[in-house]
Amino acid sequence: MVVVGCEDTCLVFFKTAAMKIIVLACLAAVAVAAKLEDRVVTLLRDDRVANEDGTFSYAVQADNGINTAVEGVVGSAGQINQQGSYT
Repeated sequence: MVVVGCEDTCLVFFKTAAMKIIVLACLAAVAVAAKLEDRVVTLLRDDRVANEDGTFSYAVQADNGINTAVEGVVGSAGQINQQGSYT
């Protein structure tokens, strides 16, 4: 008579459970991705200005609540410093 220890049984159980979790996670990811593809976002505002000296500004507002505005100006060492907001 051969007695099988918990090591073999538990290992098989955990491998099977882990495989099921991975498959379910993949299915959930595919479902979420498919749902996101159907969403259409309309831009309510899209203002962009790019100057030859490197300064710029833009403001974008979408119907899903995203609102962003950024401004870039020339710094004291010639770099572009930018600041803005995102909501």
